[in-house]
Amino acid sequence: MVTTFYEPRLKQRESEIRLTKFMALCAAGIVVFIVGVCTFLTFCGKLDSATFGFLIGVVVGSALTFVRDMVKQDGK
Repeated sequence: MVTTFYEPRLKQRESEIRLTKFMALCAAGIVVFIVGVCTFLTFCGKLDSATFGFLIGVVVGSALTFVRDMVKQDGK
């Protein structure tokens, strides 16, 4: 009886965990892509190093905020 009561909640929780992992991987992939493009543009001389530093700070800060919000949502 207890198993049938908690089974749907357990399945829902597992799907939420998979979604959170997928979102975190997507965020990490986007950060890596943006850092790679900015690095290439800075190396080619198309992007100033100060602008590069600013963009890296904004992207990493945004990604960390996103991941923090996802983790807080999971901890409810």
